[in-house]
Amino acid sequence: MGVQETSDFSSRGAPWGTRESLVDKTHEMGVDFDKFIAGVAADKSDTEMAQELGVSEKAIQHFKNHFFRYGINDVQGQD
Repeated sequence: MGVQETSDFSSRGAPWGTRESLVDKTHEMGVDFDKFIAGVAADKSDTEMAQELGVSEKAIQHFKNHFFRYGINDVQGQD
């Protein structure tokens, strides 16, 4: 039985994120993360979510952009 070839492994790097998680971002703004996700799931407008969560529409747009672009966490590297 031989040693496994190192070419079987990716060289993409370590599995950690380079961006702050969406959970952390919403927490910093005083937004309930679960309510934010429920609003996205219910396809609520930015205006409606901003009013319900007590932040600006721009903040909601930023959170949604992060969610749809990177997900909850931006983890890079090997799985």
